[in-house]
Amino acid sequence: SRSPATSWRMTSSLIPSLVFELPSGAGHDGMAMIDIADVAMLFVRCRGGISHHPDEHVELADADAGARVLLRLIENFSPKAAGSAA
Repeated sequence: SRSPATSWRMTSSLIPSLVFELPSGAGHDGMAMIDIADVAMLFVRCRGGISHHPDEHVELADADAGARVLLRLIENFSPKAAGSAA
């Protein structure tokens, strides 16, 4: 079974754009689910790097790219067997 990071990399490779892996302190967002499910996060570029603020702005093309990556992940999702390690 693939890890969430491997699934994201494989899925994002289907979208012809530049993909970055970046460390993030946003892990707290997934902590509520970590005991029952693997967690992965998809970040979409924001103008000026501003997020969680009223000035946050995402260009339509960036939102579209993120949505297409998420759609590909859903279309290619293969759940791991219960009790198996990631």
